[in-house]
Amino acid sequence: MIRKKIFLIGPIPPPYNGQSIAFEILTKIKDENLKICLFDTEKYSIKFLNYLRSLIILPINIVFNRYDKIYFTGSRSSLGFLRQLPFLFISLIKKITIINHLHGADFKLFYKSSGKLLSKIIKIVYQRIKISIVLIDDMKKEFSNFKNMKIRVIPNSYPIDFDDLKINLPKKQNILYLSNIMKSKGIIEFLDASELILSLNSSVIINIAGGFLSDNYMSKSEIKAIFSEKYNKLKKKHPKNIFFHRTVSGLKKIDLYLKSSIFVLPSYYKTEAFPISIIEAMSTGNAIITTKHNYLPKIISKENGKLIKTKDSLSIYKAVVKLLNDKKKLKKIQNFNFIFSNNNYNTKLYLNSIIKLFNE
Repeated sequence: MIRKKIFLIGPIPPPYNGQSIAFEILTKIKDENLKICLFDTEKYSIKFLNYLRSLIILPINIVFNRYDKIYFTGSRSSLGFLRQLPFLFISLIKKITIINHLHGADFKLFYKSSGKLLSKIIKIVYQRIKISIVLIDDMKKEFSNFKNMKIRVIPNSYPIDFDDLKINLPKKQNILYLSNIMKSKGIIEFLDASELILSLNSSVIINIAGGFLSDNYMSKSEIKAIFSEKYNKLKKKHPKNIFFHRTVSGLKKIDLYLKSSIFVLPSYYKTEAFPISIIEAMSTGNAIITTKHNYLPKIISKENGKLIKTKDSLSIYKAVVKLLNDKKKLKKIQNFNFIFSNNNYNTKLYLNSIIKLFNE
């Protein structure tokens, strides 16, 4: 039996983000009809080496190897696209079927705002991409300029180590923020809301986990300075009620989710689409508080928790307090999220959908 040779191109953690976690899940594919080959685009801690490796080593690999299909996570930045252009160009010349997986909410914006020359190159390349995967049905519009492209909807899943977890309800009054520490992820608003919450309820425990990153609002050093100032002030006032764990993974990450009642992601991050952190939180029996931003309202309904305004610490505070004060409703949401996520966002379902696509 001749197996189809599939080349997966993408980032393997660290660093930890939704895209790298989703790609790592794909590395667990096991199918007798497929031979999986991997290229880690973030192999080195030095960005320039990764960039150089993608520009030179990756295209050479494709020139001298036979692949039936190439899977990659498409970039939505000029530098990122130019980094991917050489291997995409070689793949198209060799007439290899290309599968693109979109994890962000801004491809259409990137395409339209790229400038005349670059947008023309993007159009030439993406018109020849056979299939693109999007996370929800509404994201199909990101590729509305490419009429011949087949669009498949495959939701994200929680990582494989979240399979078969058990939850015990009711949970303690623990609030969790677990994401990158960036201004646009709403961390400053979360800290301001935390001050109000802890002033009202001394039994609440607030856990924060994540690594510092820059965004279009603040540099890494700027957000680190503001976070440290606000967090240290809260820690001094409420030493037994608020904790910062930095970047977490594995069992420690799962433990934080399992001990929490409410997961808060007050994001207005430019490219936010379908955060894996929300799926992880749901699968561990948390109510979700997130914002009316990008595609988040298409994912979270009143059955899952609460949608709030962006950049509004008071809305975070009110949503948290309302859930904590209605224990019956909170337990109902937690139980619903646990069952719903395990039925709809499990790794088996996710991998089987991708395997089916690879076998076509």
